Amino acid sequence: MKKLKSLLISLALALVCVSMVISTDVVEAASVRLNKTSITMYTGQTSTLKVSGTSKKVTWSTSNKKVATVSSRGVVSAKSSGSATITARVNNKNLKCRVTVKKQATNNKKAALKAYYNFLKSYKFTTGYSTRGFNLAYINNDSIPELVVFDGDYHVSGGKVYAYVNGKVKYLGEFGEWGGFEYQEKKGVICSTWSRSNSYTTYYRWNGSKLSTIMSANSIGQFNSNGDYVCQYYINNKKVTRSKYESSTAPYEKGLKSISLSNSYAVTDSVMRNKLLY
Repeated sequence: MKKLKSLLISLALALVCVSMVISTDVVEAASVRLNKTSITMYTGQTSTLKVSGTSKKVTWSTSNKKVATVSSRGVVSAKSSGSATITARVNNKNLKCRVTVKKQATNNKKAALKAYYNFLKSYKFTTGYSTRGFNLAYINNDSIPELVVFDGDYHVSGGKVYAYVNGKVKYLGEFGEWGGFEYQEKKGVICSTWSRSNSYTTYYRWNGSKLSTIMSANSIGQFNSNGDYVCQYYINNKKVTRSKYESSTAPYEKGLKSISLSNSYAVTDSVMRNKLLY
């Protein structure tokens, strides 16, 4: 009798455990989802797909490798124009995302320069002619230049940078001051410094589609209790030694090119046609 009772208890516990496992799997399966079900991309671009609601391994595949490929981490790379379906298989379930890839036929230098010309023609400048100017800068490593526009008080304003992305002129931001803009040509680095008695610098990276911050580097001078003028150095708002400051900024300071209002072109139709529509 005791053996039978013990057997029944063991059987009941086993059923409870199985029920819990099945219940957990059902709940997890119901909550598993893909962050995107459709994407439109241009050739050369990447996009990351993510599966949420599960901790189990995800297997990725594509229906057309010539159009779009996918890595083991869900990174989709657009190869050529067309359509493809990216599948994420997890928990015996297939999650699908439709990818449409378009060719960047408009992303060439001639199209970019024409777009800049039309952009400048309709640009609403806020200052007089003496503080207006434009120039071109090859910031990232491609054949399409960025447009640098000067529009503001020469003593405080920097360069307003625009880029040609997917057939449109995109505003990146205003960088620098005192009528100057600095960058490392073809390396994607933009150096933006604001300075009075102290120096506040931020380094950015432009890869042709996305602008990101590399780091901030500040050099702040002040008088100590002895009356001596000393500098404090900071990288990303963390105090560092001078040697650390210099070694951190050196890779981004090397070979900086400078564009200022004084070496830019006048914003007149004849000059714009000559420089942008040749």
